[in-house]
Amino acid sequence: MTGTIFNIQRFSLFDGPGVRTVVFFKGCPLRCIWCHNPEGLEKKPQIMFDPTRCIGCGECSCICSNGHLIQDGMHGYNRAVCEGCGKCADGCPTGSLSLAGKEMTVDEIMNEVMRDESLYRESGGGITLSGGEPLYQGDFAVALLRAAREKGINTCIETSGYASKEVIANVAKYTDYFYYDYKATGDEEHRRLCGVPSTVILNNLSLLDSLDANVTLRCPIVPGQNQTDEHITGIAKTAGEHSSVKAIHLEPFHRLGKTKAEKLGITELFDTEVPQKDIMLSYCETIEKISGKSCIIS
Repeated sequence: MTGTIFNIQRFSLFDGPGVRTVVFFKGCPLRCIWCHNPEGLEKKPQIMFDPTRCIGCGECSCICSNGHLIQDGMHGYNRAVCEGCGKCADGCPTGSLSLAGKEMTVDEIMNEVMRDESLYRESGGGITLSGGEPLYQGDFAVALLRAAREKGINTCIETSGYASKEVIANVAKYTDYFYYDYKATGDEEHRRLCGVPSTVILNNLSLLDSLDANVTLRCPIVPGQNQTDEHITGIAKTAGEHSSVKAIHLEPFHRLGKTKAEKLGITELFDTEVPQKDIMLSYCETIEKISGKSCIIS
C-alpha cells in the first residue's frame, strides 16, 4: 500500500503535544476559500513553479516539450498536459520547479518518523497526520497510525472530520489525539465557505464522543467570512455539548497559502485582514465562559 504525501516536517511544536513529525497527505474533499495548504487539495502530484528563480535555461523544455516552453528567454507552462511525473523538477538547476506529492509506503514514512524517536520519548511527542485531509486516504492513514502505535509512538491526526463513520472508527483505534476542525456554524454557511455540508462532520464528532476520543476543536477565524458573534457562540456550544472535546484552539487567518497558490497557477487568491489579538482574546473568554473548557489562540 502506498499513499500520496507532499511533505514530511520534522521538529514541529504546533501540531500536537511535544516534538512531532508531521506527515502531510495530498487530497481534500473540502474547498475552504482561505486554504493555507493549497498543494494538498488535489490527490495527484503537482508541479509548483516559482518564476522568480527561473533563468530561462530551457532544461525543462528539453525534458518535457509538452508542458514547458521557453520563448524569448521566458518560461511558459501548460498545466493542462502535465502528468505530474516530476522529471522537469529533477532537471531544473535553479529549483524554480518543484514537485508537490509523491507515492510513499508506510515503511518509508516510518523510517523518517523513527529518526526522532528519542525526542518523542523526552517531550511526549510523536507523529501527526495532516494535509490536505488525511482521511481522504483513509486506508493508508489507518495503516500508518497502526504502524506508529506498534512502535510505541504517540499519534495525532489533524482532520476536518469529513469522512465515513467507518473510517473515523478505524482511525480512532490508533489515534491518541484528534485536532478536529470546526470552520463554520450552520450547514448552509459551511457549504458556502468550505464546499461541503457540516452534518457529516458534526455526526462524526458525536461518534468520537461515544469512542471516548481526545479531541481539540480547531477553529479558524477569518475576518469578513466566519468572524461573527453567531460563529463564536456556535464554537462554544459545540465544544460544550461534546464530551470528547477537551480544549479549543482559535486560529487567526494568515496569508501563508498565498505564495504557494501562485506557484500552483491559482490566480483567484483569497485575502483579508489578520484578526486583531485583543479581539481574539475576547473570543477566548466568551468561549470559555459558555463551554466551560479551555480556549487558546494557536
